[in-house]
Amino acid sequence: MRVAWIALLVLGSSPAWAQPVSPAGDGRIEGELSYPSDYIPKDMVVCAEEVSSGKLHCNSKKKAGKTVVSYTLDVPAGRYRVYAQTNDMPDVRAYYS
Repeated sequence: MRVAWIALLVLGSSPAWAQPVSPAGDGRIEGELSYPSDYIPKDMVVCAEEVSSGKLHCNSKKKAGKTVVSYTLDVPAGRYRVYAQTNDMPDVRAYYS
């Protein structure tokens, strides 16, 4: 199965919690991306799906550091399923576990 292309984002369905970052109840989910190559695909999108409503919050922006590539999703505080996708495999979601 080609889902192994993201080492940190692997198949699973454990919900993530958006940590509150403001008094208004906004939340943030952050993490690092990896890929079994020497690059992260430019078209990789990270999405957080609200567990209760199914609403999606997606972001394709990545922040490259010296040794890691990270993502940030600003979302309402709540429970989410977080996954990544690329255009090469549009029907495959690699979930965070």
